[in-house]
Amino acid sequence: LHILDVLADGDLGAHGAQHLHGGFDVFSGYAILNAVAAVCFLGAVFFHGAKRGYLRRPRLEFFREHARYAKFILPSTLCSSVLLYSLSIAIPAWYSTEQAGYFAAAYRFGFFPVSLIGQSIGGVFRRDAIQAVSESQQTAALKHVFAFYGRWLLVIASCYAVLGSLLFGSVINIVFGGKWNGAVAFFYAMLPLFVVQTIYVPLSQIFLVTRKQFLDFVIQLGLAVSLLSTLLLVHLLKMPVQKAVFY
Repeated sequence: LHILDVLADGDLGAHGAQHLHGGFDVFSGYAILNAVAAVCFLGAVFFHGAKRGYLRRPRLEFFREHARYAKFILPSTLCSSVLLYSLSIAIPAWYSTEQAGYFAAAYRFGFFPVSLIGQSIGGVFRRDAIQAVSESQQTAALKHVFAFYGRWLLVIASCYAVLGSLLFGSVINIVFGGKWNGAVAFFYAMLPLFVVQTIYVPLSQIFLVTRKQFLDFVIQLGLAVSLLSTLLLVHLLKMPVQKAVFY
């Protein structure tokens, strides 16, 4: 919260990642914490594998068998990262740090339910879809699972749109105070994106189940190209920040 306050006051652009809390560099601490967590989890994986007698020497056969996943999933992930991070990079670079702070608050609060739903419901959908494919060679079972989750995700996304429109301003006022009301306009501009992502992110697991990673890559590539083209046009026309986020 303190970092977001610094963004809103316009101090972060002047001081960068300087010491924010009594000489402690928050950003360096965050990086160190993530590095330590990654090393610990990696060690736990190797320890678990050694304890159960798994092969610790990598086999080339494994990479040859599953190369099709990395061949398309990796570039798809890179393209989807454009959608996630391009605005976060462009807005502080092209507009004021105050506007960047408003955008950061709106995006983090707005995307949190999307991420939560995508990770939880998406994992369950993938499990049921794999089970439908493995137990029956007919596509009817998979279509039934897809339609069932699609209907419920549509309901959840509609509820999110209504509740977000009604409550987001109150949440911002309670958490940050009235000076952060500028984040509400950003949230409304990004609300259609959040609603679509609420449905698409869980259902996109179907590409992995049906081994259609290339189709997922084509979709992500198209979205990345269209977003970058829109950002370039917005920058050339010098549009206001709210219009830049909306388009």
